[in-house]
Formats: sequence, structure tokens, C-alpha cells
Amino acid sequence: MANTTSKSKKKITSYDSLDIDVKKKLQDLSASLREVTIDKQGWCYEYVKKDKIGNQIYKTFLDYNEKKMKEKLVFGFSDDLMEDGILSLLQGASVMTSLYENFDVKIEKDKLLTLIDKVLERVDVGGELHFDATPYLPDSDQFAPKVGKKNHHYIDALTWFTSFTCNIFRLMIKKKLVIDDEENNRTDRLLSLCNKSLKYLIESFIRVDNSQPGPKRKFICGWNYSGECQEPSLYFTYAVSEVLIDLYDTFGNVIRTDDTVRVCGGVSGGRMLDGKITDTFKEFRANFLEKVRNGEEGYTDEAYAEFDADLKEE
Repeated sequence: MANTTSKSKKKITSYDSLDIDVKKKLQDLSASLREVTIDKQGWCYEYVKKDKIGNQIYKTFLDYNEKKMKEKLVFGFSDDLMEDGILSLLQGASVMTSLYENFDVKIEKDKLLTLIDKVLERVDVGGELHFDATPYLPDSDQFAPKVGKKNHHYIDALTWFTSFTCNIFRLMIKKKLVIDDEENNRTDRLLSLCNKSLKYLIESFIRVDNSQPGPKRKFICGWNYSGECQEPSLYFTYAVSEVLIDLYDTFGNVIRTDDTVRVCGGVSGGRMLDGKITDTFKEFRANFLEKVRNGEEGYTDEAYAEFDADLKEE
């Protein structure tokens, strides 16, 4: 009996290998989901191993964008806005790197290095940060450096970029990716730009005076779409809090200690990350949580309550 069960389970690795009764139970799913589902009990579905799911998403994602955009490794912003821009590039790059990290998709190193180069070319314009809202806002001249306002970068592009760099660093830390390229200097450039983007996020923190007569603001500190804004926004504050989560996932040991030399054991064949960048991580953590705590009572949102509680325990 044990051998029969083992053989039966072994055969059920795809939708095509299911018996007719199970297939009937899965008809409420889309064709793509049926490809990775092998059973349903009540409202619960049983899926194939995550690497197969990851590879299915990966292939579908790349094929769809290549077909729509008529070019490889160029991504649309949404079904309604299939246009290239900094936001669509960073979101597409984050999808790919997340699949490499979390779904055991085999890294296609040539594609990943090409993607990193595309990102670096877009955001590093003559040594200046360039984070606009394209293609969501097609006119890139609305943001720095074109408008001449140093603090007028699009916050959401910065958060996507920082999360993307953290994805790359985690792949390196977990030894899934080695970038040994003295000529292109990708690792150092990513570190430098990540450092600059974090400093910009810290400097863009908004705090408004809630002591004046009149209606009390419920939201008195946080972020908005750029450092030039005067009022915080829930959406952009949440976006920055997501960056904090990425920083903890990637550099938790540095953020929690006084270690300013080693970062998670080093990356890229044993090379150490620039110790100076850890100061920014600590500054970000201190600024973010301290300023949130000093805000109006009850302000702390669930998005970062876990980290607030964790800090109080230290």
C-alpha cells in the first residue's frame, strides 16, 4: 500500500497527469493556475513545487512583456499603459529578481547583468540621481535634475530602486549570484546609488505642525511623492516603510549592531561591502522609527509596528 501511494503521488506533477474528477474541481481556475495546481479540498488548493510555479510565472512574465513591448527585457507599466519608463523598468526588474530569490528560478546571469546595466543607465545620469515617474507621468522634465530642484525626485521610483538593489544584494549574500566585474564596477555603483537614495529618503521625511488652531490632522509625519512636498501621504509613507522591511531582510545584522565593516559576511567572492553604507542604514532606522514615535498618538501603522516593537525590546 505504501509503495502504491508513493507511485501515485509521484505521477501527479502537473494538471495533465490528474484524473478527470480532479480536473473538474479545478475548472474555476484560469488556464495558467491550472498548470501549477494538482488538487482542491473545499476552498484549499494544492500546488506543485514552488520552482515549477516560479518558472511558469517567469516565462509567462517575460514572454508577455516581450510580445507587448516588441523587445526583450523591456517592461510595460500595466495592461493599460504598456510603455517603457523608470517605474516599469524597476518593477519588472524587481519581479525577476524576486523570482530568482524566492521561487528557486535558475538565474540567467546574462539577462540579469543586462537588466542591472539598464537600471544603472536610467538612474545614474552623469553622476546625478534621476528618479522620475515615467511612464506613469510621461514628461520626465517634471523631476530632478531637469527642473533644477535638488530634492524633487519621485519617491516611488526611489523605493522601487532600493528594493531592487536589496534583491541583488540578497542574491549575492546567499551566493546565488556572483558579480566579478572590475571593468563595469556594477556592485560598487549599486551600493553607491543605494546609499544616495536612502539618504534622500531620510532627508525627504515630512513633519507638519499640528499645534495650530483648526481641524487636527490625523497624519502629521511621513512622506509624499517628493522631497519638495509639505504634507505627508499614506501611500508614499507605506511605500517607504516597505523599503525598511527590505533593509531588515537584507542587512538586519548590521542595522541591529555596531558592525560598520562587514555586511552579512560580504558579497561577490568575499569582497566586503563599503562600510560607510551601514551608517545610512542605521540613520534610516533611527530617523524613521524615532520620528514615527514622536508623531501623534496612535500614528504608528501596522505596516511597521512589528519593527517598532522589536526596537523597544532591544
